[in-house]
Amino acid sequence: MTLWLLSFIWVWAKAFPGAFYVCVAGYALLIHASRRAAGESLREVGFRLDTVGPALWRVAFLVAIFGGGAIAVGWALGSLSFDPAAQWPGRLAWGALWGFAQQVGLLAFFYRRFEELLRSERLAAPAAGLTFALFHLPNPFLVALTAILGTIAALMYRRAPNLWVYGGAHGLTSWMVSRSLPSSITHLMRVGPGYWSMAG
Repeated sequence: MTLWLLSFIWVWAKAFPGAFYVCVAGYALLIHASRRAAGESLREVGFRLDTVGPALWRVAFLVAIFGGGAIAVGWALGSLSFDPAAQWPGRLAWGALWGFAQQVGLLAFFYRRFEELLRSERLAAPAAGLTFALFHLPNPFLVALTAILGTIAALMYRRAPNLWVYGGAHGLTSWMVSRSLPSSITHLMRVGPGYWSMAG
């Protein structure tokens, strides 16, 4: 999985039309195959509703601290750039979908496989967080942010597995951060070769 994603980001993301969809298909197949091989049900890995409350309680402070903190910094720096309110539903819906896809990989794949391999929740969480950060190289801001939040998310997920909530929180926080902080810090949230392209 790591090689699949890194090769896409760094080598073949723009090699042919539809490369993104090929990557997504491979990503989904690897996650599905991993879950089946481990004998895990969809509910077990976090596709459930009974843990919505506990998961929301856990992520609320993260969104408030990191998302709210970004807005406060952006306000101080004069870099807030939120879209007109009419566009927020669409932006948030796309952010939630994209965040969900990433959290499925982070939590249902990397965290669970590291826990199985290392036989330690304490080690599995930072291992998953650091692996997640690899996909955000060479952006130093995103590498640091994803390593920290990825590790915390894995620890929370173990106690309240709910991919819907963590995916939504990921999308909301990313939106708040990207629309608040200046591009000199976020580099437009770009990773891989696109990190060095600041235009557009």
